[in-house]
Amino acid sequence: MEKDIDINTMFEETSSFLEKASGNNQKDSDDFFKMLEKIFAEAEKSKTKAIFQKLFVFLSKIQNDLYNLRVSDFLRLQMKYSDRHIYKLFLEIESFEAYLGHQVDYYDSKNKVSLFMMMKIIKSCSAKEIVLFLNEHLTEIHLIEKKFFIIEIYIKILDQLQRKELYLDQIFPLILMAFSTAIQKFIKNKEKMDKNPDLISNKEIIINFDKYAINLIRKILKSCQNFQELQDSQIKNRILTINDILDYSYEIGEIKPKELNPNLLLKHYLICFVMDIIEGVLDALASPFFTKNNLNAFLDEITQYLFNLTENNIDFITCYLTQTRYFSVMKQKPATIKENIKTYDKFYSYNCLAVAKMLSELLKNDQKFNLVYSLKYKINLLMPVIFENLKAPDTKIELFLPLIQHLEKCVHNEKEINQYNLFNFENLNIFNVPLSEFVNLLLEQSGNFNCNEENRKTMVELSNILMDMPNEIVLYLFFFHFLNSF
Repeated sequence: MEKDIDINTMFEETSSFLEKASGNNQKDSDDFFKMLEKIFAEAEKSKTKAIFQKLFVFLSKIQNDLYNLRVSDFLRLQMKYSDRHIYKLFLEIESFEAYLGHQVDYYDSKNKVSLFMMMKIIKSCSAKEIVLFLNEHLTEIHLIEKKFFIIEIYIKILDQLQRKELYLDQIFPLILMAFSTAIQKFIKNKEKMDKNPDLISNKEIIINFDKYAINLIRKILKSCQNFQELQDSQIKNRILTINDILDYSYEIGEIKPKELNPNLLLKHYLICFVMDIIEGVLDALASPFFTKNNLNAFLDEITQYLFNLTENNIDFITCYLTQTRYFSVMKQKPATIKENIKTYDKFYSYNCLAVAKMLSELLKNDQKFNLVYSLKYKINLLMPVIFENLKAPDTKIELFLPLIQHLEKCVHNEKEINQYNLFNFENLNIFNVPLSEFVNLLLEQSGNFNCNEENRKTMVELSNILMDMPNEIVLYLFFFHFLNSF
């Protein structure tokens, strides 16, 4: 009874601050939020339905102007006083209007009140201000369900943003990092649950983690697909290339930046985001903790999502190879999401593992690709993509092995090899890779203790064919490099 009196007194005192808080006096506004935080803390301790209902009534009286004026403070309260169960609650609601229209007796828990406050914020406040706050604080959230809840909030407000390319360059990497830490926590909790289920309180999200994660990514991609900016006729069937970014001046021998279409830049960020997701799914497929059928179907789905962004799908591969050559000439190392980068930029390179997956799909399913392009052209695509994946410090050869197998079939085609006289050359870089280094990496992987016999045989045979070149100069150069690599 003592606590009820105390909290009722708090409500009265806070109500007296409410009118002043909407004014220009910073102290009045700060005092109001100190009192409001005390009410939330006391309500959480009491766990009394009547107190939560009274808190809801109080929050519903706050004018939209105050929500907009102190959006960060309201968001901070919402994030602090909600728990993992808010995500399930959020997924159950049909619409904001229906949720906000509930009667007082419905709001009988802290999560229901917290969700009401979040919806008021979304309806009343600037999407830009909400995004800036979430960008700063998403990494502070540790519960899987609350991470997913915040990502859902991003989805709700992304379309409201003007100049989306100024925000999604940060939002996309943040979401990927949130998924990465969520996966790490899931694996840790899954191992604990397998040993002792009683130690884990959030069993439902652990048991159905891949389903929740896949559905959430689907929502993000669907939301992005509907962006009005991506309907711009000037960027239809176009992707951002190095040639769109830079222009070389022959008169003065300088590289000049070009003015970019912001919608094309936005499309670039979306492509990079989806490609980084593809790498995450491929990594998950190599893990024993995920259901393979669900992931394989989802991998095909998001690969097709990328292919739907432009009619000429080979452009993704050629654009990636142009990016690779640019970084090679500039003697720079391209950034990757695994380095926990905080933003994408116009030079952010496509994910090499995702490119390998896309090229595998083109070789497997695109009849036009196989009929139109010459053997030499296909090899000129295959070898650089394989090479970049072989060079990766955490390379997982089983994930791009289909490309190696396809290359091995290509070079086994003696009729075409002789017709094009592919190996009668002196330039060890004829396929846009240093051939000796390429073979060296293949042999190195074939000797890896994780490599099974069939894969080892494929790589060794491919290496032998690539070394079997009739030109003596090439042989000399190759073996000189090969022997010096040991």
